[in-house]
Amino acid sequence: MLFLSKLLDVPLSESELSGQYLPFEVVNLLGQSFDADLYIAGLGSVVEHYAKPEWNQSARVRISTTDIPIFWLLAEPALAAFKLFAFETENVERIEENFSLSHQLDKRADWITRAKQVAEGYFSVASEEVWGATPFRGILYQILYLAEARAMSIEDAKIIFESLTRLVGEIKNSSQKCEKVGGSSFSLSQNQFHSTASIISVKSPEREEVFVTFDNPNFVRSSSPSTCAYFDAYFERVQRSATRVNGRGVYSGRRFEQEILARIERTKDKVLRRLSVADGI
Repeated sequence: MLFLSKLLDVPLSESELSGQYLPFEVVNLLGQSFDADLYIAGLGSVVEHYAKPEWNQSARVRISTTDIPIFWLLAEPALAAFKLFAFETENVERIEENFSLSHQLDKRADWITRAKQVAEGYFSVASEEVWGATPFRGILYQILYLAEARAMSIEDAKIIFESLTRLVGEIKNSSQKCEKVGGSSFSLSQNQFHSTASIISVKSPEREEVFVTFDNPNFVRSSSPSTCAYFDAYFERVQRSATRVNGRGVYSGRRFEQEILARIERTKDKVLRRLSVADGI
């Protein structure tokens, strides 16, 4: 159960908690519109703390997610621009303006630069990650939705899919080397029976925190020792039952990559067909 202490303006301490209750703080309050600048600033401040050079051997990240961690997408400018548009499209039943990649890259250049800096900070910290059965499903569904709504161009769709394919190659290289592009260690497994959203645990010599998405991309955060210990125990159970992906010569790693590429290619075919019909091609 989540204690929405910030929302209710009721401070809670560890001594007030017992049994099955775990304390969390609401980062973006319910009912408010998504604030892209607040979101990326919040991620930036967290990453800046844990990515300190003097902690590169002691800080670590643990991620359990059904999808791909957002940091990988933020590293690619075209994908960061697309996700920003998706985050800010609050009413998907009535999209007020079409997605334009060139417009996003130009008008939101500062946000996209900060997003890349957040990704670079993540790449510099060692991580253990367990991904679910369908990585990339979120962004693929969003691309398909915009194609169905005729809210993006075929040219932009092609660039987005090129970026996704390139990103899969980068993930493959990091997975084989057991090392992210920033040089930090990288352990990746896949759990076909994942049932949770994104949970991220970060630890440094000074502090430890857990972040849980509940209204994507909004999240709740906890620095409670009981919450952090609970997630660590959960993560270790999930990791034990997951299939190892990274390391050279691991068959599951090749299959993992092939399944993702096949899923991207199937979605690409659907999207380009729909947009071609819309353009009368």
